[in-house]
Amino acid sequence: MSISYSVKTLTPAEALVLIKKGAKILDPITPEAYECHHIKDALNACVYEVTFLQKVSELIPDKTVPIVVYGNSAASHESLVAAQKLEQLGYNSVYVVEGGIDALLKSGCESVGTAASRSEQLEYVSGSYIALAQSSLIGWTGRNVNGKHYGTVALKEGRLSIDGESIQGSFTVDMTDITDLDLADAVFAKMLISHLRSDDFFSVKTFPEATFTVQSAERSPDATVSSVNHTLHGSLSLCGIAKTLNVPATLIQRDANTLILEAHFDFDRTLWGVAYGSARFFRFLGMHMVFDPISIEVRIELKATH
Repeated sequence: MSISYSVKTLTPAEALVLIKKGAKILDPITPEAYECHHIKDALNACVYEVTFLQKVSELIPDKTVPIVVYGNSAASHESLVAAQKLEQLGYNSVYVVEGGIDALLKSGCESVGTAASRSEQLEYVSGSYIALAQSSLIGWTGRNVNGKHYGTVALKEGRLSIDGESIQGSFTVDMTDITDLDLADAVFAKMLISHLRSDDFFSVKTFPEATFTVQSAERSPDATVSSVNHTLHGSLSLCGIAKTLNVPATLIQRDANTLILEAHFDFDRTLWGVAYGSARFFRFLGMHMVFDPISIEVRIELKATH
């Protein structure tokens, strides 16, 4: 997807000329990335912060002074967004450096900071990780012709093992711990939960747990830390039936000891024998018709055991 910005640009050589004439240099990235690596004498105001314009006004009160803005790379948009915001605020000589910080360095600018470069790669620390049930969330949504119901189901336990590009593991859900969040009437909510726990749906007395086993993971093309960057290939065991399930997921390494797993997907309950209200199996359902797909929302925090 292409996004266009109305800004003035300079080549690195042109930017160097302007800097030598007294132009201000602005790095619009986060303070952490700025401290890691930035052009010498560059000012820092993070364009992701709501106080960005206020910060720039304090750093550069004279709106007639030329400002040279550089980004992290040619593909990253922070410098373009920053320049557009500054022009809208009334700064009349704002320029974006083509190619970002790397292009300036290749043209002779000096860098300072705590690291040789700054990068944001989709990389993982190999080892074993255990899910933290209390800080994780599994949400469900079921729908029918009249609307929907939604709630949560408790994560009992989970683990992931990472060895380079190899990702495997399993997550077990406590089917006895299903909640409803949309019904204000406690009596109706209790009735719905009993209905879901019964043999009409998930036969919880017989099958108190459901388990998703991750057998492998495939990295998505052009994956980033914020995109759906993997497909988890595995098997879901639900109501005594195990079937293949492929889950699109976002997996990121928050720090050296923490993984965050996010996923949003639908699965067809009838493939696991949950047939109540499905027009595939029953006719003239009327108000008892229930759509086959169930939507799942997952956020799981995992801690390293290595």
